[in-house]
Amino acid sequence: MKIKVIAGLVGIVVAAGALFLLHTLLPVALLAGFAGIAAFELLKSLSVKSRRLHFLAVLSGAAMPFLAVYYQDLPPHIFPAVIVGVFLIFLLVMLSDFQKISLVHTLAALAGGVLIPLGISSFILIRDFVPASGKTEPIPEQWVLFWILYGLFCCWVTDIFAYLVGKATGGKHKMTPHISPNKSWEGAVGGVLITALANGLLWLIFTKCGWFGDFTPSLGFILGFSPVLSALGILGDLTFSAIKRQTGIKDFGNLIPGHGGSLDRFDSFLFVMPTVWATLWLVYT
Repeated sequence: MKIKVIAGLVGIVVAAGALFLLHTLLPVALLAGFAGIAAFELLKSLSVKSRRLHFLAVLSGAAMPFLAVYYQDLPPHIFPAVIVGVFLIFLLVMLSDFQKISLVHTLAALAGGVLIPLGISSFILIRDFVPASGKTEPIPEQWVLFWILYGLFCCWVTDIFAYLVGKATGGKHKMTPHISPNKSWEGAVGGVLITALANGLLWLIFTKCGWFGDFTPSLGFILGFSPVLSALGILGDLTFSAIKRQTGIKDFGNLIPGHGGSLDRFDSFLFVMPTVWATLWLVYT
């Protein structure tokens, strides 16, 4: 328990430092490391033996956050072309040794080297997002910080208070007993509601401090969208818990002592943060 607490505190310090230095390469480098490790963890958990697939998945995963940095500056067709090119490279590797490299393992490598890193790279896409507007006032840097914190709250606060509320109420109504025995409907509802309140408080702080400028989102949207993101975070957690049950492992890795691997920490983020970015893109462009 002591090691777990210490590791958790170190993680909080690192996360706070990355947020403080949000517009530097530090968060990009951290996310690149997490993405590469996540790719390796997924392939290992699914018993993918091909070293070439492992190498490509890790390389592609680590490169994705850096590619996301230049997403806004690239011509519209370049980013999709790069993703298609990566897909073709993985398929060519499979065809080069089709007797040993199965299609299932190749698809797993694509998921680990492309899809999961794209989800992790959503942090960078949100950071660098610029809403379309005819207003002359520049967009405050705190605007994107709010949306990142908003997404993080929907993961962290939901997870913490779902556990606490479930434990306090006895958690009699299990959500998915065969996948995650500790998750209950009572805890989930409590976590979702408390997260909405926390996000409302976050909105109030940013509004009162004038950190939104002329780009203040409505409180109704913040409160209404929060439960959707919380539910997606729970879904992400359950999805990767199901993979662990299917493969018979407790954690994807031991990157963070007592907390598991990269995938164990990013499971809910992979569903929440891309949704935040896609919503910003739909609403503000």
